[in-house]
Amino acid sequence: MSDLAPAKPRKPQIRPALANAIDQMVRHGLTISQAAENAGMQYESLRVALQKPHVQEHLTRVKRERLGLETLKSWHVVSELRDNSPSDKVRLDAAKTVISAAGELAPDREPAGSSGLSIQIITTGPTAIQASPHGVVEAPPFDPRTLSRPALTQDA
Repeated sequence: MSDLAPAKPRKPQIRPALANAIDQMVRHGLTISQAAENAGMQYESLRVALQKPHVQEHLTRVKRERLGLETLKSWHVVSELRDNSPSDKVRLDAAKTVISAAGELAPDREPAGSSGLSIQIITTGPTAIQASPHGVVEAPPFDPRTLSRPALTQDA
């Protein structure tokens, strides 16, 4: 028997070529084949690597970092437009963007039909109808002679 402790499992690492390929895909918008070629990798090796969980985590981290940098640039653009645009509309929209992002602007009114109101119609008997994709159900016309409506039918 050996007194050696069992080896600790190695944490998967990202090789420099793989990190380079991921960086090129995220920062420069290259395809997998372009990034593989530029990083000195085979296309299939990069494709397979991108499916591994630790590589996906690295890719997510790189995208998050990139998004953070892009967000900073975007805020600079919004601030510049707010301060320097000759258009009152552009300056107003930029100011609203900043205020809204700070959570200090009430959301715009909801568009018509999105209030969340629903109406349930309970009928007696074997009536079966289907609403249109917009939730509209058209009832048959009312007959004043019989004080009723014809039976509702479902179109096939």
